Amino acid sequence: MSLMRAVTKGRIQLVASRLPAGSRSSAFMPSTPEEWEAAGYETSKKNGAPKIYSMWNRWFPYEPVPFSPKLGPYIEYVEKDHVYYWCSCGESVTQPWCDNVGCEGTKFKPMVVIPEHSRKQWFCGSKHSPTRPEFNGTCWSVWMDVNTIPAAGVLFGIHSSL
Repeated sequence: MSLMRAVTKGRIQLVASRLPAGSRSSAFMPSTPEEWEAAGYETSKKNGAPKIYSMWNRWFPYEPVPFSPKLGPYIEYVEKDHVYYWCSCGESVTQPWCDNVGCEGTKFKPMVVIPEHSRKQWFCGSKHSPTRPEFNGTCWSVWMDVNTIPAAGVLFGIHSSL
């Protein structure tokens, strides 16, 4: 192991050992419904997911906004010709699949997914993807919108490594 990697690993372990039990490791990303509400977001009463307005929803505020249980993809193994129901409202407890409880009383309906092949498939976790239910990276742009400072650091790191 290189000296730089050893020093970095030691610093991470030191910081992690000083955190109180049950605390988050990220200072920017809320992780509980209470933290999301304190940050100014509406949360689902069914599963605690935050309602995050995407760029699209800011331009078209009359469209319904889904709750975003995960700001990244769900990677699920799907069977060929099996019928799945993808949750489009974000309030289902059995994400990414619909439990027929979350969408009640909303404008959202579960989307039918019938895979052509048995394989692992990526599904959108933020519910904002225009290619619903497939993941296309929109979840990461929603994450960047919520976490501006860490996103700027990531993009700066990518840019400086080129």
